[in-house]
Amino acid sequence: MLGFFRLHEHVFLRPTVQKLYTFLLSHMNHTESICTHIAHRLALDVTNVKRTLQLLEDGASVPFIARYRKEATGVLDEVAIASIRDEYQTQIEFVKRRQAITDSLQKRDLLDSVLETKLREAQSINQL
Repeated sequence: MLGFFRLHEHVFLRPTVQKLYTFLLSHMNHTESICTHIAHRLALDVTNVKRTLQLLEDGASVPFIARYRKEATGVLDEVAIASIRDEYQTQIEFVKRRQAITDSLQKRDLLDSVLETKLREAQSINQL
C-alpha cells in the first residue's frame, strides 16, 4: 500500500493532510483501482505509478523525483511524474464527488439499484 496508509499513533499531521488521510482510509479499496487506472491511462507500469505516488506523498517534489529517484520511478521524466500527480488528484476528486452524490441520494431516499449501478459505472465527473 501507499505510505499514507501507514499512520502511527505518534505522528501528527497538518489538518488538510489529516482530512486527506481519513478520506483515503475510508476509500482504500479505490486506491488500487486508481493506480491501475492511472497506469493504463498514461501507458505506464502500475508499480512505477505506485512508487511515484509514494514519493509524492512523502513530500518529494516533481523535479527531485525526476532527478534523484529514477531507480524508484523507472526513469520517468518530470512531465510523466506531473501527469501521475494530476491524474491522481483528478481521480480522488472523482471518488469524493461520487460518494457525495451517493450519500445525498441515500439521505433523500432517491437511490435505487439502477441509479446506484449507473453511479458505480460512471468513468468521469461529467458522467456523474
